[in-house]
Amino acid sequence: MTSQKRGPSRSFYLKRQRSNAEDMLQISIVEFHDWATKPEDALLFAVPNGGKRDAGTAAVLKRMGVRAGVSDLILVVQGRVLFIELKLDDTLLTTRTEQRESQRLFQQQLETLGHIYLVARSLDDYVAILRTLKIPMRFQPLPSRPLRRPAAGSPAPSTAPCTRCEPGSCSCDGRKKPARRRSTRSRSGGP
Repeated sequence: MTSQKRGPSRSFYLKRQRSNAEDMLQISIVEFHDWATKPEDALLFAVPNGGKRDAGTAAVLKRMGVRAGVSDLILVVQGRVLFIELKLDDTLLTTRTEQRESQRLFQQQLETLGHIYLVARSLDDYVAILRTLKIPMRFQPLPSRPLRRPAAGSPAPSTAPCTRCEPGSCSCDGRKKPARRRSTRSRSGGP
């Protein structure tokens, strides 16, 4: 009897995608911050607390002060320190990542000590934090349009074809295509 090897489960891939997406969110926030703000107005840095490590390295890091639940980013501004946890709000997969118990305990400790703890789910959330704190930015970005599924019971978007497409085969999502300019020259080369 041979045992058949099975690959990783679907949840393994979803966790991996979520982790990579949270990494990409953090990278985009840090790059935006570095580009849009001046160093004298706000300091943003990350605490590389996560990641896989062997047991020996993990034990040494724990003794050095690594703590479970520490926020992803720390923002120092105007005499205050803000702790920002990044969580995904993946509306396409209809999943929402929540804080782990260690993160909730860390939040509770910080708030008891009088610090501000925030959860950002997008770059727009981070921009809103900067605006709320009145941190000058080199430009005022426009909010991005989130990709969201329509809520249950809401009217579906219009799918009426444009006037140039044949009924049932419109590929322009209901937008009118611009009319093509017709050439006055004949293709055969004659007048």
